[in-house]
Amino acid sequence: METRSQTSDNGDITDTGKSACPVENSTAELTHNSEKELRNALGKIAESYDELHNISVIQQAKNYYQLPLGSYNSTIKAIFQSAEVALQNLIRLTRLASCKIAQDDINSAMKYVKWSRGFHQLLESLGSAAFNIQTYFPAQCVQRTARFSIKDSPTLKEYVFVVSEFESIFEAKFLSKTEKNNLLNTIGLTSHEDVVYSIVHSLRILVHDAVKWESDLTDVMVEPGLPPYNELVATELLKTAIDTANLEAETYYPMFVALHQIPEILSAEVNDHTERAILYVRSEELSLAQEQLSMSVKLMEPLVKAQTVMVDCLATGEYHYLRENLGPASGMHSLAIRQHMFRDLFCSFWKELELWITKGGGSLESKLNEICLARHSDSSNGESYALINTAIQLHQSFQKWRHEHLNMPRNCLGSGGTKSMIGIPDGLDMVKKMRDASNTFPSLKLFYEAMNLKLTSQEQDALLTAHHLADMSLDSQLIELTGHVTREVFPEVQKKDVCPFRSSHPVRKP
Repeated sequence: METRSQTSDNGDITDTGKSACPVENSTAELTHNSEKELRNALGKIAESYDELHNISVIQQAKNYYQLPLGSYNSTIKAIFQSAEVALQNLIRLTRLASCKIAQDDINSAMKYVKWSRGFHQLLESLGSAAFNIQTYFPAQCVQRTARFSIKDSPTLKEYVFVVSEFESIFEAKFLSKTEKNNLLNTIGLTSHEDVVYSIVHSLRILVHDAVKWESDLTDVMVEPGLPPYNELVATELLKTAIDTANLEAETYYPMFVALHQIPEILSAEVNDHTERAILYVRSEELSLAQEQLSMSVKLMEPLVKAQTVMVDCLATGEYHYLRENLGPASGMHSLAIRQHMFRDLFCSFWKELELWITKGGGSLESKLNEICLARHSDSSNGESYALINTAIQLHQSFQKWRHEHLNMPRNCLGSGGTKSMIGIPDGLDMVKKMRDASNTFPSLKLFYEAMNLKLTSQEQDALLTAHHLADMSLDSQLIELTGHVTREVFPEVQKKDVCPFRSSHPVRKP
C-alpha cells in the first residue's frame, strides 16, 4: 500500500467557490514556500488546531458586535452564525455536485449530495434550537419584540441561486425527453444500490428538511436594538474563516473544518451560559441558573449533530487523503471545548452546586432526598430540583458528544496502537480514556450516587456490548483492520514522539 505522500490517484479539482474544474493531481511531497510554510501538493499543512479551524477569525466574529455574555440575544447570534457556516458549505457542495453531474461523474455527485443532506440535518437541528430557546425570551420585552430572520442572509440568497443552477444541470441530464423514462424507471424499479436513485432520495429529503429549518430560523424573537443581519452575524468575517479553509485539490477538508467551526461557535456560547449559571447558583438565584443551563442543553443538540454528520459522510480513505494537512491539530487543543467546557467550567459548576446544597450542614444525599421528595409540594424545592435535573441533562449531553466523538478515531484511525498526529501511542484508546475520566470528578460522582443514577459510558457486562468487545468479534476485527490500513499509509506518524501541549490560557474560573 502506498504511503500518504504517494496518494495521488484521485482526480482533483480546484475549488475557488465558483464552478470547479478538474486539474491534474501530483504527489504530496513536502515543500516549504518563501514564508517557511510547511506544504504538500494539496496545500498548506496546519501548524495548530487554532490555525486549522481559523479560531481567531471565529472569535472576531463572536466579538464583532458585542452583546452581554450568555444573554438571550447572544444565543440567537451564535445559532445564526453557525447557520451561516453551514450555508457557505452548502454553496460549495452544491457547486461541486453540479460540476460532477455536468462531467457525468455521477458517483462523485452522489457524495456531495450526501454531504449536503448532512448539512441540512445540521441546519434543522440549529433551527429547532432557535425555536425552543424562544421560550426563554425576556418577559419584559414581549411587548416590544423584534424579529430576526435567515431570509436576510446574503448567503442564503446566494445558495438559492446556486441551487437553481444545480437544478438546471440536473434537469438537462436526467429530465430531457430522451432521459426522463430512464429516471422514471430508476425511481420506480431501483433502490439505494443505484447511484442516481441515491441522489434523488437525498434531494427529496434535504428539500423537506429545508422547509423545517427555514421556518424555524424565520422571524425569531430577539430583544430590540440589534443591528442589521450582516453586522450582527458578521457574515464577511465568517466567510473569510470558511473560504480560507481550503486546499488546492478536491478533498473534504472544508467540510471537516466547518464541522469543527460550528461546534466552536456553539461551545463558546454554552460556556458563557455555564459561567452565568455558576454565578447565579452562588447568589442563590436558582431559576435564573436553571434557565442558563437549559439554553446550554438546547445548544448541545446541534453541537452533537455536527459530529454525526461528519461520521456519516467522511470515509476512512477520504480522511487519510487530507490527514497530513491537518498537521499536529487535536481536539485536545481546543480552548472552548476541551479546556473551558469539559474542564474548567465543568468542574467549577459541579463543585459550586455541591457547596450550595450542603451549606448549613447535612450530607448531599440527605439534602437531595429532601429536595426530590418535596419538589411538588414546596416551590423552593421544586426550583432546586429543576436546577439539578437540568444539570444532569447537560452532563448527559456532554456524554452524548463524547460518545459520538469516538466514532472518528474508530472509523478513521482504528485500533492496535495507531498513533494520533500528536504522537499519542493509541489515539482511539486515549479518546476512550478521556471519555471515562470525565465521570470521575468527585462532585459529579456524589450527585449521581446520591440520586442513585448510573454514571458510566459503557456497560462492560451488557450482553450485546460484551459480544462486540470480544477480541475476535467482527467489530474488533474491522477496527483492527482500520488501524492496520492507517499505520501502513502513515508509517512516519508511527515514529512520532508525543508532542507535549500546555495551554497558555489561564483557568476559566468564575
